[in-house]
Amino acid sequence: MYQIEDGTGELEIYFHPNISKSDRVTFIRFVTDHLRSKGVDIQEEIRLYCPKCNEEVKNRDAIDTRVNNGKIDIPCQYCSTNVLIPQSIEELYIRDPGLKKKQKELEETVVERTKKEIMQFKDDKQQYVRKEDNRIQILHISDIHLKNKSQANKYFNQLVIDLKMLEVNRLGYIIISGDIANQATREEYEAAYDMLNSLVNHFGLNLDRVVLVPGNHDLNWDQSEEAYKFFSKRRMPQLTEGKYITAGDLGVLIRDESLYKKRFSNFNSEFYNRLYRGAWDYPSEYDEQAIIVESEKDKILFLALNSSWEISLL
Repeated sequence: MYQIEDGTGELEIYFHPNISKSDRVTFIRFVTDHLRSKGVDIQEEIRLYCPKCNEEVKNRDAIDTRVNNGKIDIPCQYCSTNVLIPQSIEELYIRDPGLKKKQKELEETVVERTKKEIMQFKDDKQQYVRKEDNRIQILHISDIHLKNKSQANKYFNQLVIDLKMLEVNRLGYIIISGDIANQATREEYEAAYDMLNSLVNHFGLNLDRVVLVPGNHDLNWDQSEEAYKFFSKRRMPQLTEGKYITAGDLGVLIRDESLYKKRFSNFNSEFYNRLYRGAWDYPSEYDEQAIIVESEKDKILFLALNSSWEISLL
C-alpha cells in the first residue's frame, strides 16, 4: 500500500498465476467491502501485464477504447502479444451468483478465525500480566545424550508440554549440566543446538540466562586417544604425575597437553560458541573452566565446573 497524498493511497493486490479467477474476485471483493465498511472510497483499476514479456500495459485510454469497441484484448506495446482485458470485479460478481456464496463463506471463516485469535491473545496476555510470586523458575537438563534432530525435536515438544502441565509459563534460567550429546559429534551438536535454541526462543530468554557445562560424553574420545603416545619401558622418558597412563609391563601412554585440550573443540565450535552467537568460546585452559555466572538482579550465582576436565578413557 502506498500513500499518494494526505487521505489518498494506492493498494496493490498480486496473485499467483495458479489462483483461479473466482478466488481472485472473491478476495478482492472481500477487501473492497471491508474498506467501504470503514468509510473508504474505492476506485478499482485492474492492471494488465503481458503473459510473454511481463511488461505492464499502461495506456488506460487505449484499454478503455478497446473495451468500448467490444474488444476483449489489447496488443502488448513491447512484443505485440494479445493481453486479455478482464471484466470489472463488480460485473463478474453480479453475473456469477456462486461468487456471492464464496464471499459469504470467506466472511464467516474470517469472523471465526478472528474470534479464535482474540481468545488466544487474551490467554497470552493473561500469562504475562498475572501477578508475580517472585519465584525464579529454573529448567535443569542433564544426561539426555542426544543422537539426532528427530530425538531433539521429540524432547523439545515433550518439555514444552510438561512445563505447560506444571503451569510453568516463564523461565528464569536454563541449566545444561553435562552430556547433552552422546559421542560429541557434529550431528549430535546440531540437534542439541536446535533443541536448546528452540527453548530459548520459546521462553524469550536472554543468552546470559543459559548456563552450559560439558560432561564426559561432551568430549571427543577420538581426540582424547590421539593425545596419548605409547612409550615402551626402554624408551620411557621422565614421567609427570597425572600426565600419563600405565600400560602394564609394556610401558606407558604419555599425553600431549596441547592435543589433550582439544577434546572439547566440538562442544565449543558446534554448540557452545554457536548458541552464544560467537560471543564466547568454551575455554581450553583447565583453570578457566570454572565459570561464574552471576545475576545481580535475581541475587543468584551459578558456578559451572567442568568435572570431566581430566577424564581420559571411557
